[in-house]
Amino acid sequence: MTGSDESRDDTALLARARDGDRSAVEALFRRYEPMLQAWARRRLGFPLRTLEETQDILQEVYLVVLQKVAEFEPQDQHSFPAWLKGIATRIVLQKASGSYLRHRLLDPEPLVLRDLEATPCTAATLDEIKRRTYQELRGFDRLDRLIYRLRRRGFSSTQIADLVGMTDRGVRMRHARVDARLRLRLGRLADGDPEE
Repeated sequence: MTGSDESRDDTALLARARDGDRSAVEALFRRYEPMLQAWARRRLGFPLRTLEETQDILQEVYLVVLQKVAEFEPQDQHSFPAWLKGIATRIVLQKASGSYLRHRLLDPEPLVLRDLEATPCTAATLDEIKRRTYQELRGFDRLDRLIYRLRRRGFSSTQIADLVGMTDRGVRMRHARVDARLRLRLGRLADGDPEE
């Protein structure tokens, strides 16, 4: 696709996104995700890089885009990627504020102690399950991954519904569907059958 075809496609997708088409928002975000990931990664300094995943920053950018895309007024073909970079920069700067870092460094997330009776093999298995879970999550659409990750972080379905513009029931149903499919896939991988 040439630059002019891509900018026309961006304009059409942006118009649909501003009208509330979530698939258009996802298509735009997918298109600019590699650029945005590199942008956010470069801006995370050492303290933040150890506390925050770049993917977490991207999820927060996606939430803001979902909430604000209807208000976005494009000026030219470069304004949407510049807007995304601005959102990512603001999120990184908020996280780089002294109070956020002090809170995260002095009061980190609760430490999960593994069973002291666990063997190194069991610990490695738990790490492998976590790795496989994140690997399998990549196969789900962005909204499903976002809902799953927010639920894992302790957000209620009502809070998530407010963030993503869905009903509480819709969030619960999507989370249950993702959870069931994830358990099924991980179970098949454990049985040695990677096929769906």
